[in-house]
Amino acid sequence: MLKKLVAIGFGAAIALSPIAVLAQTTAPAPAAGAAGAAAATPMKATGSHRSHRRHTASRSHQRARAGAAAAQQKP
Repeated sequence: MLKKLVAIGFGAAIALSPIAVLAQTTAPAPAAGAAGAAAATPMKATGSHRSHRRHTASRSHQRARAGAAAAQQKP
């Protein structure tokens, strides 16, 4: 059992190591004034779950219509 846990841990470390490399950024750090202003105004959530679901449903319907139109034009 212990060997399995160690193997899972090593596997996770190997699988997730590229993510750590991608997380590193070469962009310069923002100025102190900009960081203070950003910290003073926290980000607010935009929209609601309901509007998100409506938009997703609308997009799904549009894709279905586009697919049906493309299928009719093929023959």
